[in-house]
Amino acid sequence: MLIALIRAVDPIFLSLLNDVLLSIASSNVSGVYEATVKEASPRLTTSIGNYNANESWVASSALELVGSLARGAPETGLGEGFFAAIAPTVFDCMRVAEDRDVLHVRICFFSFYPSRAA
Repeated sequence: MLIALIRAVDPIFLSLLNDVLLSIASSNVSGVYEATVKEASPRLTTSIGNYNANESWVASSALELVGSLARGAPETGLGEGFFAAIAPTVFDCMRVAEDRDVLHVRICFFSFYPSRAA
């Protein structure tokens, strides 16, 4: 589902999608965060892994959405395997990305990550 939504070029829509994903991930209902991560992470890492210089906004948007998942994490942390699941793809993208938006998003994400690590 998210992979289809990420393909939308509308920056307002993408901004709202970040807010929606953050709201869902932040839910106090038991299991919602875990289910959200389980469903969204594979699609987001695929979008990040398919980095294309001509469509760098896709990777940038996916990184922002991963950041929303991280910000929505419960106080107990990101959960087992979160970082291990996304790190290889994120680091591969960082290695080849030249777009400043992609580079900026990754800096914001990794500066936030240590405060939520489990």
